[in-house]
Amino acid sequence: YDNNLSVKLAIGAVKLKEAIVKPASITMMEDTLKYNVQSFVQKQDKNIGDVLKRMPGIQVMENGEIRYNGAPISNFYLNGKEMLGTRYGIATNNISPLDVAKVEVLENHQPIKALRNRAYSDKSALNIKLKESARSKWRSTLNVAAGYADSSYAGGTAAAYDAALFTMNIGGKTNWMISAKANNVGVPIIKELTSFDDYNGFSSADYTS
Repeated sequence: YDNNLSVKLAIGAVKLKEAIVKPASITMMEDTLKYNVQSFVQKQDKNIGDVLKRMPGIQVMENGEIRYNGAPISNFYLNGKEMLGTRYGIATNNISPLDVAKVEVLENHQPIKALRNRAYSDKSALNIKLKESARSKWRSTLNVAAGYADSSYAGGTAAAYDAALFTMNIGGKTNWMISAKANNVGVPIIKELTSFDDYNGFSSADYTS
């Protein structure tokens, strides 16, 4: 009885369907949590602050204060530099999400370099990393709206306007961020200058990623 079986295979090629490799939405490296911004952006987002609200663990309060896991962040960085101190609303309300590559949360962050690895900190800081295409270049946005609206001051219908200009140049030896706004429709423009240092205060520092 012969139980040997002979199988002859044919040589051929199989065309595979197109494969798309996407970067991970969130990655962790030591004490740094990195969010891939483009994984959270939606068409209606006007600024990076709108995107932050969608990132797990990050909360943006009604007044613009940023919290991580329920606690206020201790420092806010742009490309590793602390430019705005406690008034980071200028950045979150104006920087386009299309110019941002990653948002990093620095857990157990110690802003004083001499104390790093020496003194424990339970604070968290946030770092906005711009895309290479947005670094050391002037980036500007202009939003203008005009029309007519009911006005109690004018006693009827009156002309109304709301205009905002933002420009920045971040990443070089000298960094610039300029915001100019004006309106007569009652939108508060001083809100972006709110200082979020009531709980502890900020220390001027640089963070090198």
